[in-house]
Amino acid sequence: MKTWFTPKDIAGQCMVSKITVTRWIKTGKLLAVRLPSNHYRINPVDYNAFLERYHIQIGGGPFQPKSK
Repeated sequence: MKTWFTPKDIAGQCMVSKITVTRWIKTGKLLAVRLPSNHYRINPVDYNAFLERYHIQIGGGPFQPKSK
């Protein structure tokens, strides 16, 4: 099963607000899928590409999802 991230997940990792992550999505910097409920989900591959493209470093390298 593939794990997709929410803007809240990414905001916590990048230490920015959820509004900032939503702005990144709306401006095309971060690719995301918009669900019928109007919520966004971000593919881990797209998120890691975003981190590399904008030289954003988070603790321990590319974001790995928490096991549920």
